[in-house]
This record gives sequence, C-alpha cells and structure tokens, in this order.
Amino acid sequence: MWLSNTIERRLTSSMNSVIHWILKTELGRRIEIQVLMNLVTSSLHLPCHNLLCMPSDKSLDMFAAFTAERLESCNHEQKQMLHAKALRLGRRLRQCLIHRDNEALESLIFLLYRNIGIKMEGHFPGKVIVSKCHFCNHYSPHICNVASLMDSGVICGVFSGGILEFYERITEGNSHCLCELAIAHES
Repeated sequence: MWLSNTIERRLTSSMNSVIHWILKTELGRRIEIQVLMNLVTSSLHLPCHNLLCMPSDKSLDMFAAFTAERLESCNHEQKQMLHAKALRLGRRLRQCLIHRDNEALESLIFLLYRNIGIKMEGHFPGKVIVSKCHFCNHYSPHICNVASLMDSGVICGVFSGGILEFYERITEGNSHCLCELAIAHES
C-alpha cells in the first residue's frame, strides 16, 4: 500500500510538472492568450480574432487593447456570460491537474497570471497582492472591474468555488491591487 501511494504521488507530481512546463513555453503562453480571447469574443457575441500565429507579447498587447475597447459597453447579460464562461474554464483547468491541493492550484493560478503579465504574491485562499499588471496601462477602473469578472470566474473555478473580491486596484491610482479569495468551509 505504501509503495502504491508513493508511486501515485510521484506520478501526479510529474503530471502537474508537465502541465506547468507546457504553460511556460511560448506556445503555451500564446494558447492561453487565445483561449482568453475566445472567452471574451464568445461572451460578447463577436467574431473570434486569431492571435495564435503572432508572438505572445504582441498578442497580449492586442488582447489588452481589444478588451479595453469591447468591455466598455458590456451589458449585464454579457458580464454574466463572461463570468460563467471563465468559471467553466477554471473548472476545466482544475481537471487538468491530478494533484489538487491548495499549493498546486495556487501554483497554476500564479503561472497563468504571470503568462499574461500579472505578478501575484500571497496565498489563495486568502489575500493576494498584484504588484505588476500588464493591463493597468490599457484599462480604466471601469474596464478593470469588468475584466475582474474573468479573474473571479477562473480563480473560483480552479478552487471549486468561493468569492474573489478586490479591495484596491492599480487602475484606481493604488500602487498595487489587493484581492481576497474566500471559500466557504462546509461543516
């Protein structure tokens, strides 16, 4: 029994490492940005833009500019759709991991966000500081608030629930963003 548990832990750790390795590649980063673009365009009922064939830095800039323009006029239904699709994406990402403890989930989130120019410090669940954000030069406070629906969906999906709340934002003149993921504990 001990040997099978040890082998299982090593296999699950290896699988999570493979997922992280793929995400750290240029292609993995480009795929991530394209997935986010697909999420936004489908939520807003717009034709999809192909960003996959360009370098990740350029596609990230194009995604930021596109969302800064298109999220401005989102209606309530589109915002709900944006959050719901991001939640589904987060759940799918969680399913990709074999080892799903908080450390593995947090590591995945931090890597995904680092890929799109967002540096996070802290711990999920709990408080996290965003000290660097690629989008802060593209987004107004209103757009940042709408885009946060995607953050909430993906992060809550990966952690199988909870509420992500932002208390401070760079786009509101703060030096960092401060958010907290609260997860209800079942008794």
